[in-house]
Amino acid sequence: MRYRWFFGIFLACMTSILLWGTMRLSAQVAWSVWVYDASTGQLLRVDTGGNTIDAQQLPVMFSNTYPEKIIPSHDGTLFAYINPTHDAIRVYSTANNSVISTIQRSDIGIAHNRDDWLALSDVAFDLTDEHIVYTEYLGGMGWQIHVYNLAQQAIISTLHYRDAVSNPHRALHGAVVPQIRAIQGEQITFVVETGFPVDTRSYHWFYLADTLRETVAVPDTISQNFIPTGEVITAVHDYRYPADTELFPMSTMQLNALHAYTIAQGRRPIATVADASYEQLWFVQGGERLLAQAQVSDSVRVRVLYGRDGAEIRRYPLVGDSLAGTPDGFVYTTEVREQTAIVDVRTRTDSAGNTLWIQAGDWQIAWAGENTPFEQLTAFTALAQAEQDPPNALSNDAPQPTVTALPSYPAFRTIGQAIQIYVPEDGYLNMRAEPSLTAGVVTLLQSGTRGTIIAGPESRDGYIWWQISVGSQTGWMVESLEDSLALIPPQLIPSITPTPTQTTMP
Repeated sequence: MRYRWFFGIFLACMTSILLWGTMRLSAQVAWSVWVYDASTGQLLRVDTGGNTIDAQQLPVMFSNTYPEKIIPSHDGTLFAYINPTHDAIRVYSTANNSVISTIQRSDIGIAHNRDDWLALSDVAFDLTDEHIVYTEYLGGMGWQIHVYNLAQQAIISTLHYRDAVSNPHRALHGAVVPQIRAIQGEQITFVVETGFPVDTRSYHWFYLADTLRETVAVPDTISQNFIPTGEVITAVHDYRYPADTELFPMSTMQLNALHAYTIAQGRRPIATVADASYEQLWFVQGGERLLAQAQVSDSVRVRVLYGRDGAEIRRYPLVGDSLAGTPDGFVYTTEVREQTAIVDVRTRTDSAGNTLWIQAGDWQIAWAGENTPFEQLTAFTALAQAEQDPPNALSNDAPQPTVTALPSYPAFRTIGQAIQIYVPEDGYLNMRAEPSLTAGVVTLLQSGTRGTIIAGPESRDGYIWWQISVGSQTGWMVESLEDSLALIPPQLIPSITPTPTQTTMP
């Protein structure tokens, strides 16, 4: 009996250890990034450790060129792009290292002319990655939306502007160009820009059934679709929220609200901003959070991170170029002395960003995500302010809701953090005796100089200041400039000993 008792405890302990280990492993999310250089056609895959784990080469196209932009499938195994002449779409497989589909313009019964072209929107693949959706524009004389099955190598469904289901809609005339904005199952949402009765209209089309209806799902082309749940987030001007800042004297110029749309819940506001206008949106942290780029002054733009409850979490200075969400946050590219660095920002832990990878060349992020299918992701939780828009929601007569004050958010940098000086142009950054533009200059620091934050932050003269220690010298430096950060995460380039001869920055 004693041995059985001991064995039972031993088995229970081992089971607990195994379960704990399984939970630990399941909590670790493996993800990677595909980067693309349009000047060379190179594709590189980088893992979370900054290692290049795959390298591929797109086939050369017409006139020895490569596509400026490639659109990824959701698992990052396929990329679609258009020929420079806009007469064919190619689908490249990273699994096969080759083009697996070349989609030509369809047979419309008449000869094509040079004004006919194919168009790919940012949303091209469905969730299964078995179909690609694109638009065929017929030189101002009409349009078609095609659904192409990659396995069958054939168009399986087409919506034509003269079809019986589209004819009753006045805005769907032959001169518009539909833009695919969302795909959920067999439903496609597309928008067309028109002059009457509103600037942009939105439609739903069930591509395996003869159904087409107009909706207010995506009233603006500034929108993002999270295909696993079918949620669409779009930036609009909502008269119920504060607007009319000095920067936006006409309220219609300010996109001051973010609206969410689902088929089941309709459309409702989820976040507002009184001092800015939204310009661009991304799903980050595996779709759990939303990142919005917003203009806050004539020369300053920021990125605002929102939670699923609609609350603002923090703001980041606008820096870098291409950006994509990851399961842990987001990554972006930034130029560092003729090299491209990928900066990894972990929004789960509120990391300000660390350099993941750096290499010479003009790289853009083509895809970032998990190395598992998207359907395994956890569905979204309930969104904030889950009210259906009343019929007059976007009119001046609509009721004005109460808007709570924006929460404070932690500093972008922290004391004790290692940093590196970055100046986007030739020149030097001033290290000053006090956090002020009028304080004396201690020394001039060149791009690449490394140091440590020892105090701060201080807000003065329109800048955020940090006290920095560089060797035996200490002084105050600005966190960011008008178009870039000044204090960046240490890069994988040699440290530079300052040899100041001029100054061009605060």
